Amino acid sequence: MSVVYGVDIVSGSVHGKIKPRYAVVVLENGKEFEKIVSRSKLFRMIKKNKPEIIAVDNIYEVFRDREDLIFFLKNIPSKTKLVQVTDRENSLPSLSKRFGLKINIRNPMDEARACAYLASFGMGSEISVFADKTRITVSRNRSLGKGGWRQKKYGRKVHNAVREVYKEIREKIVEAGFDFVEEVKKGYGGISRGVIIVNDKKG
Repeated sequence: MSVVYGVDIVSGSVHGKIKPRYAVVVLENGKEFEKIVSRSKLFRMIKKNKPEIIAVDNIYEVFRDREDLIFFLKNIPSKTKLVQVTDRENSLPSLSKRFGLKINIRNPMDEARACAYLASFGMGSEISVFADKTRITVSRNRSLGKGGWRQKKYGRKVHNAVREVYKEIREKIVEAGFDFVEEVKKGYGGISRGVIIVNDKKG
C-alpha cells in the first residue's frame, strides 16, 4: 500500500508569531483526501499513517532551520521519505504543466495536490541529513539573459570559470580517493552546472 502526502502552507509561518496551517492532500490506493491541519496535527498524521513519501514545494515552509529538520527526520517512520519536488530550474507550475496537472498557484490545496502527484511520478529530491553521501553543486548563480555578442562573450567567461572550479574540486576528490558520480551540463565556452555526489566512505 503506497501512501503519499502532498503539503503546502495555507497561512502563518514557522518563522513568525502566527502558527502555520497546511493544506494536505493524501493519495492512497487510487483515492484522494484533503485536509487543512496545524503543524502538530500534520506530524501526528505522519507518525500514525506512515506515508511512503511526504512531498513539499519548499522544505522551509515546514521547518524553521536545519536543527528543526534533523529533529523531524529522526522521529518520522524509518521508511518515510521527505521529498522536495522543485529546484532552482524546475518550479511547481512548470513541472505541473509538463505532467498535465492543472493548478491555481494561489490555491494551497492545488499546490499540495501537485506536490503529491509529482512525487508519486518519481519527481523531486529526497531530503536527508543522514545519508552517507555529500552533494556538491557548482553553477553560475544567475541567468545570463539574452543579448548579442557581448552577452555571449560574458557567458563564455562565466561558463569557463564554472568549469575551472568544478575541475579543481573534482581533482581534489579524486586525489582523496573517494568514490563519486557526476553530472555535467555543458554551456557555451565551458559548463553551466556540475554536480558531484560523493560517497563519504572511501573506495
